[in-house]
Amino acid sequence: MYEHTAVDVGLGTMIGTRTKLTPNRAALTFEGSTWTYAEFLERIDRFAGALIAGGVAKGDRVAYIGLNHPAFFVTLFAASRVGATFVPLNFRLTGPELTFIVGDAGATVMVADAMHKDLIDSVRDDLPCNRYFGVEAAGE
Repeated sequence: MYEHTAVDVGLGTMIGTRTKLTPNRAALTFEGSTWTYAEFLERIDRFAGALIAGGVAKGDRVAYIGLNHPAFFVTLFAASRVGATFVPLNFRLTGPELTFIVGDAGATVMVADAMHKDLIDSVRDDLPCNRYFGVEAAGE
C-alpha cells in the first residue's frame, strides 16, 4: 500500500535544507560581504524569532520596502519560516500609495531601509502595522 508522506518544500525550509547539504558554501554576496548558507540561515532564524516575539503568527503579513539589500531575502525567508506572507513593496511608492497598499494587504509588520524611514514615519499613524524594523547597514 502506498503511503504519502508530506514533505515541506516551501520557502520556509529551503535555506535550512540547503544549509544541511553545504553549510560553508557561499549563499549571498552583497557589497563585498559574503554569507555562507549557515550564516544566512542564522540571520533568517534570528529574524524569524524577532517576528514571533513581536506577535507575528501564521497567516499574518510582513511588508518590506527598500532598495537592493540582503534584508529583502532575510525578511522573505523569515516570514515564510513563521508561516507569514511576505509583502514586497515598490521603493518608489508615495505615502498615500503605501498607506493604501499596506492597509489593503493587512500587513502588521513593516521592514524598511534607512532611505524609506522618513516616508514610513510620515504615514505611520495611517498604517495597520504594530511593529517596525529598520534595515541599517549592508552587513546587517
